[in-house]
Amino acid sequence: MPGQIAPLSADATLNLLAGAFNLVAQSSAPTWVPGKYWFNTSSSALNFWNGTTWVDASHRYLALLTADPMTTGPGGGQSAAVSDLTECADSGYARIPVTYSVASGVVTPVSVSNTSLLTWGPFNVDMAAPVGWVAMVTVQSGNAGMLVYTWEVPGNMTQQVQASQFIQCPAAGLVMSQS
Repeated sequence: MPGQIAPLSADATLNLLAGAFNLVAQSSAPTWVPGKYWFNTSSSALNFWNGTTWVDASHRYLALLTADPMTTGPGGGQSAAVSDLTECADSGYARIPVTYSVASGVVTPVSVSNTSLLTWGPFNVDMAAPVGWVAMVTVQSGNAGMLVYTWEVPGNMTQQVQASQFIQCPAAGLVMSQS
């Protein structure tokens, strides 16, 4: 299933390819450049710039969305930040942590996918709106993190479950690829 790299991640990827990527290890925040990571030697946290501030970049969570992230961003365009997303807000819903396989080899396109079954819920209420998209973000809740990647639910099969039901995605169901 094709997805979309968030704009900040695209900048960072291009800088990495151009050799502008670097890791700064120090106790105070450095000047930001797209693609720069900061290892805070005081807290032992790996941080990334989210467009406003340095945020913990070592975790990945999946959010369910009720509106297309390609149209909920600035000026009706692509979402660039977690705050641009229209996320499910029903009782019983929460973002879930995710682990991905590691890309290896020289075959193109290169791809990675979730390594285990993903489960949201059980929902405490009937969902008010269907979810048709998934977003990878770096925070478990709130808007301070970074938007990394978005997907449309496969085959336009939106999900709108009832109270006590779950939404699930199989292992290898959310693929990220780069040609």
